Amino acid sequence: MIHLSIVIPAYNEADRIGQTIEATFAYLDQQPYSSEVLVVNDGSRDTTQKIIEGYQERFGPRLRLINNPGNRGKGYAVRAGMLTAKGEILLFYDADLATPL
Repeated sequence: MIHLSIVIPAYNEADRIGQTIEATFAYLDQQPYSSEVLVVNDGSRDTTQKIIEGYQERFGPRLRLINNPGNRGKGYAVRAGMLTAKGEILLFYDADLATPL
């Protein structure tokens, strides 16, 4: 069972989603529990999706991409991620890492 699921809503975050994924896994790799990261692409019009897909090759099933059917808003994106998450504990934070890990 997965202990912690982190949901990151993303809309046109190509400039920072890579750094966010890197920082998230740098933290999670130091923890003694199992985890997953779900990035919810909320209809981005930039290269956000392609960037996330590139990181999926590196982190495998620990990084999951959810694509919303168009831009539905942050609340919709967070809800979609939370409903898909498999962890015992669910957490979300924004791609800008305004709240430190």
